[in-house]
Amino acid sequence: MRQGSGPQTIETITVIGAGTMGHGIAQVAGAFPFRVLLSDVQLEALSNRPFIVASNTSWLSITEIAKASQRPENVIGMQFHSS
Repeated sequence: MRQGSGPQTIETITVIGAGTMGHGIAQVAGAFPFRVLLSDVQLEALSNRPFIVASNTSWLSITEIAKASQRPENVIGMQFHSS
């Protein structure tokens, strides 16, 4: 995200988890004008950069993930389905 006085713009989407769902999410994101990175790196590797965590988990609580984050305002729950 670009820091500045106006609204922040998302320029890069990093999908952590390169399995079936991760590939599908990266493919959809790549259809738009974003730089898309697909990786199996640990989330801690991103801690010094601005980021949004979007999880498709149905088992883990998004609220609990946000509480454990240093940036709970950047945690969202989304639902993706692969076929």
